Amino acid sequence: MDAVVLSNFIVPMYIGLTEEERMRPQRIRIDVAIETDFSDVISTGCLERGVNYAHVRRDIREIAASEPFVLLEMFGNRIVQKLLEGPNVLRVKLRIRKLDRWKDAIPGIKMSRRR
Repeated sequence: MDAVVLSNFIVPMYIGLTEEERMRPQRIRIDVAIETDFSDVISTGCLERGVNYAHVRRDIREIAASEPFVLLEMFGNRIVQKLLEGPNVLRVKLRIRKLDRWKDAIPGIKMSRRR
């Protein structure tokens, strides 16, 4: 399986279980792998037949800025749903981590959804 990958994408956003946590932006690190098939892109040279990582980056940034989120799971679900709308997307694997929550550990989640 082929995949388009966006790694170590850091987005500031309002997220957290408590209101206090959502009062200021936190840095969120996102890693995403979008499984697809490169055959059409390779044979045609046409990126519209594949997955454009610039669009993936834009979509994630827009979702992060759209509203304050309470849970990483909710934020991740919105990302996965949006990316699965792409006609050439077969599966999305996502990892999200909160970089500023604690000094001694980095909490996060992993998700994987298939079309």
